[in-house]
Amino acid sequence: MHLETLQHTSSIDGTKPLLFDVCFKPARKQLPLIVVLHGFGGKKEFCRADIERLATKGLFAIAPDIRGRGGSAGPFDCCGLDVMDIYDAVQFCCRTFARHVDATNLNVMGYSGGGANTFACFVRFPDLFRVAASFFGIPNYGLVISPKWRQDMNTRIIVAALGGTPHQQPAVYAARNFIPAARNNTQTRLHVLWDEEQGAKAGTKILFGVVTATASSIGVASATGTGGGTGTLPTRRTW
Repeated sequence: MHLETLQHTSSIDGTKPLLFDVCFKPARKQLPLIVVLHGFGGKKEFCRADIERLATKGLFAIAPDIRGRGGSAGPFDCCGLDVMDIYDAVQFCCRTFARHVDATNLNVMGYSGGGANTFACFVRFPDLFRVAASFFGIPNYGLVISPKWRQDMNTRIIVAALGGTPHQQPAVYAARNFIPAARNNTQTRLHVLWDEEQGAKAGTKILFGVVTATASSIGVASATGTGGGTGTLPTRRTW
C-alpha cells in the first residue's frame, strides 16, 4: 500500500500549498478514484483510516486538507473556492497518476462540512463524478444559519467565514444553496445519509425530493445511535 502527502496550487487564485493524502495499491492500474472530505474543524488525518480502507478495496483514495484547515493555506470559506480546490486535486491525480487512476470513474464523499462540499461538487460539476455520498451534509447554508436551527460552534464558524448572516450576505449564501441546481445533475449517483435520531440537516429532504424528481440514481439511508453515526453506504458496489 502506498500512502503519500502531496500538494498542489489553486488554479483559481494561486493559493498554495494545498495538501492532500493519496493511498492506493501501486501494483494496480486504472483504479476508481474517490475523494474523502473532512468536516468543518477537521483535517485530512481524520480521514486517514477511511482512505486506507478504501485503498484495500481497490480504489485510489485521496483526502485533502480543505484550504484554511490542516496544512493547507488560504482562508476557510465554506463551499467557496475550496470546492475548486477539490476539482484541482482530482485533476492533479489524473495527470500525475495516469497509470493508476481511471479518469472516467471519479467519486466523492464527505462528512458534515465535507458532506456540504460533496453536495457542492454534485451541483457544480454535474458531469464529473460517478458517485457522491454526503454523510450528514449541509445542502443550504442559509437554512442552517436561522433561529430555528441549533446554534453551535459550527454556525459561528460559518458566519465568521462568510462575513455575516444570510441577511447581511444574501448573495454569498445563495451561492451555497445547492438545492435549486440539484435537478441539473442526472448523471451522478447520489447517496444521502444522516442520523435519524438527529434528523436530516436543514434542506436535505428538500434536495432529496428535487433530485428524486429528476434522476433515477439516488440512495438514502439513516443511522441510529447517539452522537451522530456516519451510517453505511449501500452494500451494492456502485463505483
